[in-house]
Amino acid sequence: MTSDTNEKSGATIVHESEAQRQFIRLQLPVEVEIAQKRYISDDWSSGGLSLRWPEEELSAGGTLIREGVQFKARILFKFGLFDITIPVELEVRNVVTAKGRVGCRFVHQNAGQISLLQFIVNAYVTGEMVRVGDIIEIVSRDNTAPKRSIPAPTTTRSFRRFFNWLLVISASALLVGYIGLGLFERAFVVRSDAAVVLSEPLVVEAPASGRVYYQPIAPGTHVAEGTPLLMVQTPGGNMETVDSPCNCILRERLLDNHARIGTGDSLLRLMSADATPYIEAHLPASDALRVKTGDAVQVSLPGAGDVVAGRIASMEAGQSKTGEATLYIELAEKLAADYVGGPATVRVNSLRTSR
Repeated sequence: MTSDTNEKSGATIVHESEAQRQFIRLQLPVEVEIAQKRYISDDWSSGGLSLRWPEEELSAGGTLIREGVQFKARILFKFGLFDITIPVELEVRNVVTAKGRVGCRFVHQNAGQISLLQFIVNAYVTGEMVRVGDIIEIVSRDNTAPKRSIPAPTTTRSFRRFFNWLLVISASALLVGYIGLGLFERAFVVRSDAAVVLSEPLVVEAPASGRVYYQPIAPGTHVAEGTPLLMVQTPGGNMETVDSPCNCILRERLLDNHARIGTGDSLLRLMSADATPYIEAHLPASDALRVKTGDAVQVSLPGAGDVVAGRIASMEAGQSKTGEATLYIELAEKLAADYVGGPATVRVNSLRTSR
């Protein structure tokens, strides 16, 4: 049938490549980002790809990678002076655990994604140079007729205009506030991220030389006064028991179990249950000049939620003008022993008067 006959009869010629989904598969590695992790695909096309996947993850129980599962990903194509990242949705079609291979197909593709993937495949096959202008043309191309819109009533347009202006004003106010807050922080707030929660320790020393045998008490355990903590076997074979001197929390073993020790060696570090934790913070000398003893502070602790108030109880200057100063901070409330040894953040507002 000739082309004239086709035109007269109204027949539509459909090329085979349009009627069937034929995908040229390329064995060129590209990177695929899934849940902020990157994987390599050695075999891909405009219809799908295969991923190298760690065998230990595929063989582990409870893995989400199985046939039929769909997830979002991003494909990274590298061209000379620029990269292209295409967001896609993948569906797992097969999993070969022994080879660490996961085969996927693209799903829920829009027209732009299909055109761009086919363009990239053709560029790899033909070896053509890909330019930024080509990519922009492919992405912006739209072969469908736009939907005709009916002009909105005057009242609706006025409301939309007012709403848009309101959004612009609100965004501008937030931006000005954010900038102002940043300037305030830089000018008037002294901050130390090098802070730690401390408590006065109690050190248990060896009553005699010999070999130490600790009781099976884990660090962080509360022990009552008189609770046996360890035993020391002297060279003569005698066993001397060392009990807790107070209602304490065992913080740390200072030596290995069964270690040889001498009289007076430090064996355990305890913290009294009645001890009041405090904050030790370090500041550069230039920042330390902006604060003084008695100033109110705010202390943030990981996991504590709210900010804990306190005040600077004392300060120690560094050994030189460039050295750090150390602040010792009393807290307005008693912290749990779990916070001892943990990090903290200290803020001092230099505009406020001292408490």
